[in-house]
Amino acid sequence: MSRLKKVGYGTLQLGDQVPWAVYDSNGVLLLEKGEVVETETQLETLISRGIYLANDEDYEAQAGEDEDSGEADSSQDERVRTWKSQNPFAELQQWLLDFDRTMFLLSERRPESEFSVRLLAHRIISLSEDDPDACLAMLHVHSLEPTPALLSLFYATLVSIVGRSLEFSSSRLEATVAAALTANVSLLPYQEKLNQSSRGLTDKLREIINKHPLLSATLMRQCGITDTVWLQAIEQHHENDDGSGYPRGLKKDQLLPEARLISLAEKYTALVTVRGYRRRHLPYEALREILLNNSQDRLDPLCQIFYREVSRHPPGSFVKLANGETAIVIRRGQAGETPQVRAVITSGGSPYLGAPSRDTARREFGILSAVPQPETLSLDLPELWGYH
Repeated sequence: MSRLKKVGYGTLQLGDQVPWAVYDSNGVLLLEKGEVVETETQLETLISRGIYLANDEDYEAQAGEDEDSGEADSSQDERVRTWKSQNPFAELQQWLLDFDRTMFLLSERRPESEFSVRLLAHRIISLSEDDPDACLAMLHVHSLEPTPALLSLFYATLVSIVGRSLEFSSSRLEATVAAALTANVSLLPYQEKLNQSSRGLTDKLREIINKHPLLSATLMRQCGITDTVWLQAIEQHHENDDGSGYPRGLKKDQLLPEARLISLAEKYTALVTVRGYRRRHLPYEALREILLNNSQDRLDPLCQIFYREVSRHPPGSFVKLANGETAIVIRRGQAGETPQVRAVITSGGSPYLGAPSRDTARREFGILSAVPQPETLSLDLPELWGYH
C-alpha cells in the first residue's frame, strides 16, 4: 500500500495550481493535480482536514515532469482505489464536523460555501462507491434517533448509492448529493422539534415546512450557487408524482429524477427512524410503503431501483434465523434474499462473545423474518465489517 506524507501549511498557495494530487489523512482525494485553491477559507478547510501527498516513487515522478504520463496516471488511479478503503464508521464523525462547518458557511452566505458542500458530497460519493454496504449499515444502525445533521448525511448516502445505479454522470451525481445535503438547510433549526413532536403542527410550523424547499434554494442562490440540477432538485424534493406535494403541486412528468430520488431517500429514512408520532418501521415495511404510496406506476423504474439497492434486508438491519439466532446483515445478497449475516444473539437470547458468520442460503440459517434492532446490544461495527 502506498503511504501518505503529511506536509505543512505552505505547501498550498492561493491562486496557484497544485503540482500534485492532495489527500486527507484517510487518503480521500481533496484536490486533483492542477486544481487551484481560490480562497483563504477554502485553504483553511483543506488544512483542517490535513494535507497529505503521496510518499513513494510515483510521488517523485508526479512532482516533476511525469516522464511517462500513462504509467503515472495508472499508478495514481491505483493509489486512489487503495486509499479509499477506509473505515466508514470512523469517517462518519468527520462527515458530521464537515456538515456543521458547511451549514455555518451557508448561514453566513460565504462565497466558499459551494466548495465546502461539494467537498463533502465528494467524500460521501467516494466512500459509498468503495463500500456501499457499510454506508447502508451506518444509516440503519444509527437510525434510532438521528440528529438533523445525521439525517441529511443519510439522505446524501442513499442518493449516492442509488444515483450510481441510475448511471448518473459524475457531475450530475455530485449535484444531486449536494442537493440532498442542503435541501433542508432552512428547516434545520426546527427539524429536531418536528421529529420529536407527537402533536399536530402549528400554523407557523406548517408554513415553514411548506416553504422550506423554496427557502433552501433561495439561500443557495444567495451563496452564489447556479447549478440548475442542484437548485431544482431542492425546489422539487417534496413534490409527489400525483401532484399532491408542495410547494407547487407538480406532477411526475414535471419533476427531475434527481428530485424524486431525494424524495425517496427522505421518505425511506423517515420511516426507518423513530418519530414522536409513530413507531419505527422495519426496512421492508418502509420499502413496501414507498412502493405503494409514492408512485401511481407500480413498476416505476426509479422506485424499483431504489428497492433493489436498499434491499429487503439491508446491511445494518437485524433478522431472525431458522435456528433461533438473531443476526445482523453485513452484505447484501442476491435479490436481497440471501444476504451475508453474522449472528449476534444466540437462540437462547444471550449475546455472542464473537459474531459467527452464517450462510443464509443454508436451510438451518435461512431468514425467517426481519426484527427490530436490539436496544441493549453493544457491537463493534468496524470489526463486523472487516475494518481493524
